[in-house]
Parts: sequence; C-alpha cells; structure tokens
Amino acid sequence: MASRIHEATRRFHQTDKEGVMAITEAAMTAELGTNGTSPRVVRYEGVVATFQEWYVQGGVGYPGQCRWVRTTAADSAATQAAAVVTALTR
Repeated sequence: MASRIHEATRRFHQTDKEGVMAITEAAMTAELGTNGTSPRVVRYEGVVATFQEWYVQGGVGYPGQCRWVRTTAADSAATQAAAVVTALTR
C-alpha cells in the first residue's frame, strides 16, 4: 500500500496541471553523468506551463559555466540533457 501511495505521489509531482509528463532531477543528473567532472544540476524549478527550468553548473568539462536552461517538459531526459550541454557551450 505504501509503495503505491509513494508512486502516485511521485507521478503527481512529475506531471503539471495540463498533464505534461516531466523528467525528474535524478533523470537529468543520470543523463548528464554522475562522476565528479560532469555538469550538475544546482537547482530545479520544476514544470512551468510546458517547460522545465534547470540551473546547472558546468563542472570540469565546462569550467566557469553556470546557466539557467529552459527545456520542453515533454522531451526525453536525453533530449533535455543535450539542451543543457548546448547551453553550457555558449
């Protein structure tokens, strides 16, 4: 019973009012990489309309780069991570 409640709560927090499925901070972190040199999510603002907003730090691969990045919530974790990396290279 408790696991079903936890799953329902998790899904509620991943879906905005319009039903757009969003990726989690953990999914974004996994796509960016989990070693010490990978870019990392510093702050996650959640779903805003059909977008997700992330504040990311570039890590060793993109030294000195920190950016707010807005991604499309309906996109996969891989697509959103690619958008974050692209933003860090600008």
